[in-house]
Amino acid sequence: MDGKGIESVIFFPDGIPGFEELKEFSLNIEEDTFLARMDAVANREIAFFLIRSQLFFPEYLPQVDLSSRETEILDIAVADNVDVWNIITVHANDLTQSTVNLRAPLILNARTHKGVQLILSDEIHSSRQPLFPTQQDSIGTKNDQEGAVD
Repeated sequence: MDGKGIESVIFFPDGIPGFEELKEFSLNIEEDTFLARMDAVANREIAFFLIRSQLFFPEYLPQVDLSSRETEILDIAVADNVDVWNIITVHANDLTQSTVNLRAPLILNARTHKGVQLILSDEIHSSRQPLFPTQQDSIGTKNDQEGAVD
């Protein structure tokens, strides 16, 4: 990321699962892209790459039912701009093996600069969804949809 974009600090009152002790993250949203980088303010060695999953998975609209506690944490008002981001795991040796966590979206309130990570209870969304489907996966899906016969 070249640093051109929007930067803000997001406060996670409960931290992020696995990193509960880290509460503040610097969010850098790259201009004109679908990517962001989120760095822990207290420990710059902890960083996450994020994407807006709807661009890769147009059908992805998680059933986000915020509890009253989560709504309170985010301090949501009717006109708030609440964003949904997902953490990606980048495989440096083979980018085609990168995955996205659709099971646990990050919900960020742009007005209050607060965030929560939800763990969805459904079995539909994967925590390791391939970001780039392989050609074989695409062919298999296409054949299945067309009713191919072996």
